[in-house]
Amino acid sequence: MSATIDATAPLAGTGAESEHRVRPGLGLGSVLLLLVVVGSACGIYAPLIPEVKASSALVLMLALILARVPIGISMLVPGLLGVHAIRGGDAAAGLMSETPFSSAASWSMSVIPLFIFMGTLLWKSGITDDLFRSGELFLGRLPGGLAVATNVAGAGMSAVTGTTIASTYTLARSALPGMLRSGYSPRVALSSVMAAGMPGQLIPPSVLLVVYAGIAEVPVGPQLIAGIVPGLMFTVAFSAVFMTYAKVTRQEDAAGPEFTGADLWRERLRSLGRAWPVVPIMAAVIGGIYGGWVTATEAAAVASLLSIALTVFRRGGKSLKIIGDAATDALISSGSIFLLIFGAKSIALMLTVSRLGARTTEWLTGLGFGRVGLLILLLVVFLLLGMFLDTLALILVTVPLLTPVLLQLDVSLIWFGVFVTIVGELALLHPPVGILGYVLFDLCRDPEVNLGKRITLGDVFIASAVVVPVAVVIVLLLIFFPALGTIGV
Repeated sequence: MSATIDATAPLAGTGAESEHRVRPGLGLGSVLLLLVVVGSACGIYAPLIPEVKASSALVLMLALILARVPIGISMLVPGLLGVHAIRGGDAAAGLMSETPFSSAASWSMSVIPLFIFMGTLLWKSGITDDLFRSGELFLGRLPGGLAVATNVAGAGMSAVTGTTIASTYTLARSALPGMLRSGYSPRVALSSVMAAGMPGQLIPPSVLLVVYAGIAEVPVGPQLIAGIVPGLMFTVAFSAVFMTYAKVTRQEDAAGPEFTGADLWRERLRSLGRAWPVVPIMAAVIGGIYGGWVTATEAAAVASLLSIALTVFRRGGKSLKIIGDAATDALISSGSIFLLIFGAKSIALMLTVSRLGARTTEWLTGLGFGRVGLLILLLVVFLLLGMFLDTLALILVTVPLLTPVLLQLDVSLIWFGVFVTIVGELALLHPPVGILGYVLFDLCRDPEVNLGKRITLGDVFIASAVVVPVAVVIVLLLIFFPALGTIGV
């Protein structure tokens, strides 16, 4: 399982699922989808007003996404066709010649390959596993201690690896058997693993927040800092839920840490000795940016350099292969992400030249919603969209359209980056389409993970019912107390 960002999976840009393209004869749904693609493409070039042409392009984009066309292409093609139909060939040629370079050739965007490279190195060198072991030893004797340890360690793992799905998969393989062996019900064990990944894309380094900063045109450093407090809120809230549950149900771990007394403290210190590399890396990223000593890009470069040194120290002769694999992952993932950004820029340009973005702003403000009303509406809409789009795609598709109305209602774009990241990550969990649930269900069919217990897809989604309400409460707190999402900025 690669530690690269989950948004670079086949759905999001590399085309590895091209065999799932819509083909005649696959069923009524496929035929209808094909008709929508053809009809919307014709609508772009029909003799209609620009707003209708742009609307047809958006319908084409969604249809292509549902047809499993890589999301970068699904945004680029409709955007390009829309610009061509509305402004002509010269505008379309300008889009193709200028936007790819301007999307990638940015000092702030160079953070993306550096953070992905760093995360892959830490994962492959075994430091993330050591982080979980340390959390288990220090927190395992609390009420619900293994669930709390899983939650805390998972937050750290997903923060340093930069991906929710990869870190959750890795964590689940280690944590689920331990919790089941210690007497936890499968649903509680699954809830703790699901909760563990939620804060990871908020606590720096976060590739999602970096990409959002590029799309919303806000400074990367303050955007990363803004995610720290909400990320810690999630970790504390979920830990409190699991401790309270263990107290109320009088559930005692059948086996906490296997050591006691002096032996336990000896093992705790040893685990810290193995997991300590996370500290200087996080200090370089968070402390450097917050203190104003380095830019976000410089912090990412320092963190990557430290990760290389640690990999060489930890893996010796195997380090060259690990570094090479991490560099390859970073190149592939970064290329996919920049394709997504290029696609989003083409959609944004089409919305501008067609004035559909301006019309949407007028419509939303005309509904009479204030700031709070609009954000609650967006919370519902994003949870629905999250059934079809991963977090990165959700950001890229919606932010260009919403930026004008957010500014008009005095919503901080830095705060909104935290908001949309949380809701996008939440959409990974909730049924019926939450992709993280299916990843965990597939893993739970492994006898080495389920230890002979029958774990159904229903168990997985019932487990998510514990996580989702807590996350929604935190989102509502951020809506009503927006200062929580901009502390330190």
